[in-house]
Amino acid sequence: LSGAACRVTGAAAAVNVPYGTEAFIYQHHLEAVVLGPGNIAQAHTAGEFIDVGELEAAVEVYGALIDEFCAAE
Repeated sequence: LSGAACRVTGAAAAVNVPYGTEAFIYQHHLEAVVLGPGNIAQAHTAGEFIDVGELEAAVEVYGALIDEFCAAE
């Protein structure tokens, strides 16, 4: 999963981040990847926002992941 996420985003490698998500709950049961648009500095604040361009780019990434995992054989 992390390899696919790196391929579709162009990232050289997956990285750990210093903030929490509920993904840690599932880590002993499956491989989890936290992937989404925005900047953590703006997340969950009174002025929270996501740039429209970042949201559009995320849609492309999610589409590419769907293509990778759900393509008809």
